[in-house]
Amino acid sequence: MAGYGQVRYSILEEMEKGAIGGSVAKDLGLSVEVAVSAQRLDCVQREQICAQTSLCLLIVQMIAQNPVQLYRAEVEIQDINDNASRFPREKAVLEIREFITPGSCFSLTKANDPDVSISSVQEYNLQHNKYFKIFVVGEDVSKVGPELLVENPLDREDLPFPDLMLTVIDGGELARSDTMQLRVVVLETNNHTPLFTHSVYKVSVQEDVGEDTLLTTVTATDGDEGSNGEIMHTL
Repeated sequence: MAGYGQVRYSILEEMEKGAIGGSVAKDLGLSVEVAVSAQRLDCVQREQICAQTSLCLLIVQMIAQNPVQLYRAEVEIQDINDNASRFPREKAVLEIREFITPGSCFSLTKANDPDVSISSVQEYNLQHNKYFKIFVVGEDVSKVGPELLVENPLDREDLPFPDLMLTVIDGGELARSDTMQLRVVVLETNNHTPLFTHSVYKVSVQEDVGEDTLLTTVTATDGDEGSNGEIMHTL
């Protein structure tokens, strides 16, 4: 068997069935005609062949006769933005204690995109608000999930359940996006002291009052909710 010849081609994924990616005979300088049947070839899906590797190569080996010669063709399959970045769910719930220290961060759900490079996840955006902002740690946005940063103190009485829209955007000529509803549940802390309706209660009692007679009623309130707002009186 004689020497070894090699050519390389670059094609876009999802080229139509029967599309021509190059002339092997011409590029190798052969004087013979090379016919390749495309009847068994389907639309090229890069994700099925190379998953999410940055470089996707198909190696094709060919043998010519008279003289016998081995040829090698490398076909690079370039990714196109044929998939949208998607969150794994439409809604997410995050519980945060009220009055948490500003600057605290919480990890959020990562979006998935089968595409690679510029066609994969490029940025996350959070609906404008005065309490939170979004950021990503690291340079490769597609590999990590976003972080939610608390910018201002949270007061449950002022803002019990803020619902925010989180958007993910991929790249390419025709950028695609997806949204997820983020519900922040502000968990209450015991930040209110029970207060009586009066600081002093004056009661007049007859000396012959009977046992178990109701003399007066005292009332106290607490601005907290749930178990934090429950009050017990002792004398």
